[in-house]
Amino acid sequence: MSLLVALLATATGAQSGASLPGRRLQAGDGASVAWPMITGIQSCVSSIRACRTRTAVSETCCERHMFDDNPPREVEAKYNADAAAREALLHLPTIGGFSLVRAARKHQEDLYFDTADAALKRAGVTLRVRRVSGGALMTYKADAIHAPDGAEAHLASRVEDEAILEQGLAARVQLDAPLPPEIDISPARRARRISADRALLPVARLENERVTLDMRDETGAEIEIAVDHVRGTRLSDGRHIEFDEVELESKSGGREALLRLARALEAQVPGLRPSRETKLGRTLG
Repeated sequence: MSLLVALLATATGAQSGASLPGRRLQAGDGASVAWPMITGIQSCVSSIRACRTRTAVSETCCERHMFDDNPPREVEAKYNADAAAREALLHLPTIGGFSLVRAARKHQEDLYFDTADAALKRAGVTLRVRRVSGGALMTYKADAIHAPDGAEAHLASRVEDEAILEQGLAARVQLDAPLPPEIDISPARRARRISADRALLPVARLENERVTLDMRDETGAEIEIAVDHVRGTRLSDGRHIEFDEVELESKSGGREALLRLARALEAQVPGLRPSRETKLGRTLG
């Protein structure tokens, strides 16, 4: 029995629900590392100036600076994967100086929202309600700041605001109805600023069978590898798509640790193809 299989065999329901945060992510968390500092500052300068006049420049950076002094961020690398790559990752207890310390299986059901004229998509943001074992989460993600084109172009840093959706309100989120206006938590408020309070409608439904692999090196840096099998449905016409994807997210150690593990995976796991495309983007086509 591989180490991964043994870890999964001992995983409990509590472990599966452990990803539900009891608080909003804060500065100092792995998702909040300030990378890439220079790129982020440069890319926001024009938008910060444009905030004063609300020009056609993307307002995502305006959102960051006008409404939140210290928004949480995630740092990640993303890959398309074939079946062989997925299988290799599930039997890889050590790589690039990192060792597997925890593994868990999760079933996720995601519902994505946007306005009728795709205001969120045009602004480069997403709003998602995710149902997992033990509850529901609402997540707002802003446009990604990517590393320069080249070997690291699939590495990205993005604003992420996530909050628990209270059970009674979660039950009111429906596949065929706008997001209820009484849902007034931070991710929803951010999205409504961009939508100008127009109705937020379900646009895509994703089901994801995820295996998470928590990898740690001798310095204590921790990277989560998420191995996903996704089934997506575009709600406008019922179009279905199915694909495998791998995401690396820095929990601690920042960009350098993430890059080190990413390079090791690329060298040792054939079938991983660096990608910038989101799950929602692939589903909507």
